[in-house]
Amino acid sequence: MLGIINYFTGWHDVTIPAVSKETVLTFMLCGDYVYWNMRNNDDGSISFRLLHCDTDKFTETCKKNSVDVKIEPLRGFPRLIIKYKKRVGLLIGILMFVFLVQVSSLFIWEVSVSGNEKVTDDEIIELLNELGCGVGSYIPSINFDRVHNAFLMKSENIAWISVNLRGTVANVEVREIMFGQNSDDKDSVTYSNIVASEDGQIELIDTYQGRAVVNIGDSVQKGDLLISGVLDNQTIGLRYKSADGKVFARVNKKIVVEIPKKYTQKVYTGKSKTLTSVKIFGKSINLFINSGNLSATCDKIIREEKLNFFGTISVPVVIVSETYNEYEEKTVILDENEIVDRALKELRVKTDEALENAELLERTINSFYDGEVYRIECLLYCLEDIAVSKPFEVSENSASDTAEQ
Repeated sequence: MLGIINYFTGWHDVTIPAVSKETVLTFMLCGDYVYWNMRNNDDGSISFRLLHCDTDKFTETCKKNSVDVKIEPLRGFPRLIIKYKKRVGLLIGILMFVFLVQVSSLFIWEVSVSGNEKVTDDEIIELLNELGCGVGSYIPSINFDRVHNAFLMKSENIAWISVNLRGTVANVEVREIMFGQNSDDKDSVTYSNIVASEDGQIELIDTYQGRAVVNIGDSVQKGDLLISGVLDNQTIGLRYKSADGKVFARVNKKIVVEIPKKYTQKVYTGKSKTLTSVKIFGKSINLFINSGNLSATCDKIIREEKLNFFGTISVPVVIVSETYNEYEEKTVILDENEIVDRALKELRVKTDEALENAELLERTINSFYDGEVYRIECLLYCLEDIAVSKPFEVSENSASDTAEQ
């Protein structure tokens, strides 16, 4: 606390030569001076900090005792007042910043979310904001137990939530409702079947768990049952498993590439305009007047930067920059060689994507050019694992009965 008082009062750094040390120390001990950080220097001199209000009296005493003294310029808050006395707005801004840092500790500055995979941060933050627990919310007015309960009643995807405050940051932890489980049915158990992810002809079946319901050579369509998690035994009745296995099938994948002779291309004119706005506690304040100098054909790039001081003190203020880059649309005409080259490159990319999890067996390619559009039709014959898991539910009583049998 004393350091803060000294800062706002102001001080001077004072140096006394070695020959005058004893004289100065004697009258300083007898006088009523406020000083600190006294230290001995390598050349035998002494240095210390002296309160600004004692400087005139100290200087006068040194003159009376014929002491040579070196007094550095004023430091601390009064120096800022003198330096920026003509810039009243800056001083007001500094004082407002100090005030805001103190007062804004009663408000939520930031919301962070963890534990979610399928539900986005924005969805969770938006719902919390509706419930009065968002950026800018007054912390003492928030009943977090009520917020938790209201959130779970409104959300269809979150099973558990907890909001914990660390200073002005609300750390939100969530647990999502697991896929395939019905949160409203407490007496159900989830198992799974294996179904086809796409049409094909079965080439190989490798069953790890469950019962295969298709044979090699069968043709199946997307969604058809391949391996069942329901086992029907004449002796013990029905049993349920989470089916698992691989089912390889011969599948056909059609790829179509079309490259027009003429196409429209963006050409940037070099003209751009940046508009800036400020978000304070989530509320936007525009710092511009839309002059409308650029045409309607512009690309917009939005950048958001959170304001902080000294790289560590973060405040609930976001600087938003909207940059508009003007462009013109021009028609480009390709010759036949350029068209073919572009089509083959695109075909290569699409083929690699289609065969990412498949083994190519055969391929046929047909191409057509009518003078306006170059078209490639490619048919891939490949071997692929088409097995995907599909959950199903069984009442807990039925599952336990079969387990006991």
